[in-house]
Amino acid sequence: MQRWTALCYIWGLHGIAAGLVDVASIYWPVGRTTFVLTLAALALSLLALPLIGGIDGTRRYGSASRVAGLIAALLGAGSAVLLLYAGRADLFALELLRWLLLAVMFALIGMYRGGAFVWLGVWLFALCAVVALRYLGFAPLVLQGLGGAGLAACGWLLQRSAAAERGPRLRF
Repeated sequence: MQRWTALCYIWGLHGIAAGLVDVASIYWPVGRTTFVLTLAALALSLLALPLIGGIDGTRRYGSASRVAGLIAALLGAGSAVLLLYAGRADLFALELLRWLLLAVMFALIGMYRGGAFVWLGVWLFALCAVVALRYLGFAPLVLQGLGGAGLAACGWLLQRSAAAERGPRLRF
């Protein structure tokens, strides 16, 4: 999992930058800036792929992983209910679906890496719920910016949990 931190940082920063471009588009013409940002993130991802081998196989099963799995299932079901309740099938719902799926993925990562990822997924789901029910017009802006920050936080948590597994290092 630690090898995936580069992709979390790349796409997290992409989300933040795309959110900022959305804000800038209100005041200035930005043209194809979002498209260029996406191409840059894809290129960086392709450069990072050789660094990604396979999943390192460290899995922890037990009551905590069962609870995280239950929370992931509830977030998935809640995502479907939220989209049905909001009654949206437009471009804003696509943004919601994108970040709701990421919330479920955070909870699934929490099955193997601990509770911080589960709480990150719950936070992102709550953010999506508030945006869907009250501020849907701001969905691309808020969810890209804060969802990107959540991805960057996921990268940091993966890096931190991998360092904890390695144990303390002596620094001179």
